[in-house]
Amino acid sequence: KPSVEYLDLKKKEETLAKERRYEEAHQLQRDSIKLQKEEEKKWEGERNKLIDNQIKTQENRNRIEYEAWKTKYEEGKRDIEKKRAFDIEKLMKAYNNKIRDLKREQAKEIKKLTQKKGGSLAAQYNRSQIKRSQMSKAMDSQISY
Repeated sequence: KPSVEYLDLKKKEETLAKERRYEEAHQLQRDSIKLQKEEEKKWEGERNKLIDNQIKTQENRNRIEYEAWKTKYEEGKRDIEKKRAFDIEKLMKAYNNKIRDLKREQAKEIKKLTQKKGGSLAAQYNRSQIKRSQMSKAMDSQISY
């Protein structure tokens, strides 16, 4: 939008041209062109500042949004890790309970059998357990993780 000063110069230029004062009108025309270029340069500078500010504002918003998503992601990840640790602990407890129960049942059965047949069956069982244990250790030493 042209300034008031520019519009006044244009009016004076037209008036002088109608009065056939061409040299003065030509001088005012040069002045008005110069003023118009200065105003355009000023307007462009203001426009560029505005654009730069808008870009900085948008970058700031993007950074804040990124940080919020990053925080949300990390919190979700921590929650998943906690749940996984809890589930593993729960499974380990169930596993250990099952092993303990099986050992108790096995001990009861061994006790019943030894009471029925005497001590020879218990000795055989102990020897087989020792062999299994030795074989298991040997296999574990051969397997590399």
